[in-house]
Amino acid sequence: MENMHYASFAWRLLAFLIDAVILTLVNYVLDLVLAIAMTSVCLMSSMEDHTAQTLRPYLSYCFGMLVEWLYFATMESSPWQASFGKKACGLTVTDTDGKRLSFGRASGRYWATYISTLTCMAGWFMAAFTARNQALHDIIAKTVVLRKQN
Repeated sequence: MENMHYASFAWRLLAFLIDAVILTLVNYVLDLVLAIAMTSVCLMSSMEDHTAQTLRPYLSYCFGMLVEWLYFATMESSPWQASFGKKACGLTVTDTDGKRLSFGRASGRYWATYISTLTCMAGWFMAAFTARNQALHDIIAKTVVLRKQN
């Protein structure tokens, strides 16, 4: 843990933006695959096209949420302890004792981000003002984001 310091809001934001680009591209490809699959189902079954077009946004949203959860929870509980965006910025996510997160804790941290968002984003901005630069979801999950100092 030497040379590790709490990651600033700016570094966390940059990491989030990198992850957002990655997840947008992945979700775009998945949405394209879903559209092709649903068109095929309509052609091979009695499902009408307007039913498929009504279902597609809901399925796309659910798949997107599933991919996002698995991306963050898996990456942050891995030996990297970081998503691709966090890794690119030299950040790691640990519990408050500096230990690697379990998949369960990383999942809890991910789902708690929705609480940070429901506070009109105040939960996210808390990372700029708390002593350990923790956002609301970090406080809930008892985690911190660290940055290696050179």
